[in-house]
Amino acid sequence: MLDSNLQSGGRLNFDAELIGTLLSPRLLGVANGDALSLNLLDQGIRLEQGELKARFESDAVHVDRLAFSAPYLPPPRDKRFADYTFPAGTGKLSASGLMDLKGGSGDLQITAEHLPLAQRTDRWIIASGTGHARYASKTLMLEGNIRADAGLINQPVSDRPRWSEDVQISGQEPASRVGPPRTVDATLELGDHFYIRASGLEGRLAGQLKVRGEPGEPLRVTGIIAAQDAVFDAYGQRLQVERSIVNFRGPLDDPGLNILALRKGLSVEAGVEVTGTVRRPSVRLVSTPNVPDAEKLSWIV
Repeated sequence: MLDSNLQSGGRLNFDAELIGTLLSPRLLGVANGDALSLNLLDQGIRLEQGELKARFESDAVHVDRLAFSAPYLPPPRDKRFADYTFPAGTGKLSASGLMDLKGGSGDLQITAEHLPLAQRTDRWIIASGTGHARYASKTLMLEGNIRADAGLINQPVSDRPRWSEDVQISGQEPASRVGPPRTVDATLELGDHFYIRASGLEGRLAGQLKVRGEPGEPLRVTGIIAAQDAVFDAYGQRLQVERSIVNFRGPLDDPGLNILALRKGLSVEAGVEVTGTVRRPSVRLVSTPNVPDAEKLSWIV
């Protein structure tokens, strides 16, 4: 009913009485749920072992407890995670708050502990933090501050052409997403174990990102992030990164690049400068002192 990407399950016990009039009915009682589950298929997120305790009073529902466990899928096989100790057990998500039945609004406080936000081969994030969800005027509003416990943006090496994202096949309809309109305003701190491996760049990202979204639009990410302890693969060499700025101004998986990587310790220190985006990088040869491109390439390889 909510979204073709969402799978749900569980048991719900409802014990209440209906009082008032036909024009102004009221519910008094309790609702308890157990073994609840919610699966977001495209992100690889599974919320399981859910528990709900709620009270119906007058025209409102008091959510005293809504809690889920989120099991981890196997992490990416990446050497960058060799020194990271993954949280024991499962991730946790809990919420409490109030929903106004008469006014069609709601307000929930949300807490996440080592919660998987994405578990895909190209985007894998575990995070902790607090958030605030409100529903008013038929719009879901999400706010929060999140810190990544670990993360990886990985662009798989592709050896075959792919359709451009704007190509539509005649006779195939795009998957429908019918959830309520939503706005998002959140801060994501990348922590000490957030890595990128894309377009030849490999390193750790440090900094903060702002995540925002308006009804009917995809989420947009803004922020300037520095890559640390980074190397860049070019022309068969692993070049030392002198400058590495990853500029997010749109989709999470397509940030802008401003990278300078050199082969050091030679009389001519030559390398590459990368601009553009992760999906459409632009590479040019550079050197100090400046020499013709053929000579720059010779010093690199």
